[in-house]
Amino acid sequence: LALKCVCGFSVEEIARAFLAKPSTIAQRLVRAKARLKEGLVLEVPASSAVADRMPSMLRTIYLLFNEGYAASGGEQLVRREFCEEAIRLCRILVSHAQTSTPEVHALCALMLFQHARREARVSGDGIAIPLEAQDRNAWDKAMIAEGFRQMSLAMTGDRLTSYHLEAGIASVHAAASDFGATDWAQLG
Repeated sequence: LALKCVCGFSVEEIARAFLAKPSTIAQRLVRAKARLKEGLVLEVPASSAVADRMPSMLRTIYLLFNEGYAASGGEQLVRREFCEEAIRLCRILVSHAQTSTPEVHALCALMLFQHARREARVSGDGIAIPLEAQDRNAWDKAMIAEGFRQMSLAMTGDRLTSYHLEAGIASVHAAASDFGATDWAQLG
């Protein structure tokens, strides 16, 4: 429901994100809307419930980012506004004491590392440029630096998540001055 109502995804985009049939997603949306009409109240959860809801919030933010990073439909390969909104939402979470966890910092780092390459990822005629052919001078250095700050905060916990792993891989690419300088041993 958040992807549909808050993020503006179509049923088809949500279905692709969840690897489900559009009819299945449409039915889930109908049921969720019915629950809202029955009196389900949308409110900020109590402190004790935040941890339980974090995986769902982070998954929604990451799905929003992924749809922007590699659009599943339409004429544009990248939907920049989706990426920027996902990063904005994650920055809100990392700035709040209750939601500033290593996992949130890892997701923020991952999105920053990936989005820093936005100007170098697509040619002027909309064709994807592979990592090895990207002009690293076009990468957003400030965004990469922020990604490394978020990554250092992500490493303060004792739990390793998929966001940590993906951010770690992205950080190795972001640290390399060129494709040939990539520390492949670290990725192995």
